[in-house]
Amino acid sequence: MHTSRSLLLVKKAWFSKQLEHQYHLSVLASNRWGYILEKHA
Repeated sequence: MHTSRSLLLVKKAWFSKQLEHQYHLSVLASNRWGYILEKHA
């Protein structure tokens, strides 16, 4: 029981890490697009 609990915590941490990574990527992408569009405007 104890091992499954720690495994759940690890999964949770990994999942939130993935979400954070996705968020940063999308923010970077939108910033880049905004920069490109501004340059060509």
